[in-house]
Amino acid sequence: MILQIVALALPIAAAYGVLERLSCFPRGRPGRFWMILSLSAGIGPGFASCFFFAWLALFGAANRWFFIAEFIVYGLCMAMAIARTRRSPTAIQDVQLTDRPRLKADRTVRGALTLFALLAAAGFWLVWRAHPHGDWDAWAIWNLRARFLFRGGEQWTDTFLPPLSWTHPDYPLLLPASVARLWFWGGSETTVAAAMIAFVYSAATVGLLASSVTRFGGLAQGCFAALALIGNEFFLTHAAARYADVPLAFFILAAIVMLGTAVASIEHAASALAVAGVACGLAAWTKNEGLLVLICVLGGWGLVAARTRGVRAWGRGLAPLTVGLFVPLIIVAWFKWRYAPTNDLVAAATSSDIRQRLLDGSRYLKVAGTFLYGLVGYGDGLVAALPLVALVLGRRAQGAHRSVVALATTIVMLMACGYVLIYILSPHDLDWHLRTSLKRLILHLYPSMLFAFFVFVDSPSAATPTAARGAATSG
Repeated sequence: MILQIVALALPIAAAYGVLERLSCFPRGRPGRFWMILSLSAGIGPGFASCFFFAWLALFGAANRWFFIAEFIVYGLCMAMAIARTRRSPTAIQDVQLTDRPRLKADRTVRGALTLFALLAAAGFWLVWRAHPHGDWDAWAIWNLRARFLFRGGEQWTDTFLPPLSWTHPDYPLLLPASVARLWFWGGSETTVAAAMIAFVYSAATVGLLASSVTRFGGLAQGCFAALALIGNEFFLTHAAARYADVPLAFFILAAIVMLGTAVASIEHAASALAVAGVACGLAAWTKNEGLLVLICVLGGWGLVAARTRGVRAWGRGLAPLTVGLFVPLIIVAWFKWRYAPTNDLVAAATSSDIRQRLLDGSRYLKVAGTFLYGLVGYGDGLVAALPLVALVLGRRAQGAHRSVVALATTIVMLMACGYVLIYILSPHDLDWHLRTSLKRLILHLYPSMLFAFFVFVDSPSAATPTAARGAATSG
């Protein structure tokens, strides 16, 4: 288990070393450390899974040279990060609320978040002890694929044979490759490896949501956003089930947060766009829905950036986005072209079937109605209460905040429309398809919805008499 912890910590440390030097994370800004750490906790293992897959594809099996290569790669990353000259943070102007006084209420809500986070971690441990292999998708898809990668040797590609078509062999390999990599480091299969990966991505999602909202909206807002996510029972149980939906939700949130950082920055937005590109590419390496994430993120960025920064600025932003996308997208293309069979939704589709479904109005009504009903009732009704909360708290007045919210909302809406279209074109029984997958698709978008909402609304502490007196005193 110690070696598996080391194997998980190495890419996270390397990613932290690289991200910590980027100009989009200026020093002295609220939530900086936790934001970088959360991004590193997701991006590091994601890149490690890409490297592991590339090694298997090139050399057939992992051996001692694989471990040496990993040490060299991560060592070089950390060495380059240390050698790189730090850029001055004074050249960066983005949206913060550091002038808002820190109140006693901020400390209270931070203490509440710490308590609930510890309770959530304890709950995760209890679920793992009760269900060490996770739920259906964990052991029937992701861990099954990891066992082929670990046990198969030169025959690891047998996992893509037709008799195993029921296991969705077209699904990308970020999660199984991450688990199999820890097994190689530890020398044996353990249920701890999958649980470690699941816990890291769950904690990274909560940490990224809290720190990013803190950066744009203050400490109390960040804590409230994290509490809203931790308080979602489906998020917690699904994270402990060891599915790939929470890692995908993390990468969607990471892409939106970094694009929002680029929109809110006057200079040095290129590094934020590069990190957003990495997140989009790793989303595509996590699940097939990640390809839709890539399309919607590029579309949302194009719409908002062209309106707020101009068409030329949008065009310049495509270069760093492409740089970030390059490595994970090459891995996805390699996997899809060389190994993955055709997706079941595509394989069963014919032009006449597609045309018939597109012209069937009843499918639109059923999908839209079910999606809206599931969204309104999501989080035990929390989503339905958000508009009322917004009316009570009011919205922020800053223009840059509106641009960030517009970007996040546009991407989430494009994703929702894409999911609706997939359901309409689905060759499966529509009731069954909606019943078995809708809540998980909403989970993909839920952290990003919370990010947009808590950046949009004003802090409740700002409306209290205590806050007013504190602001007057500080003036």
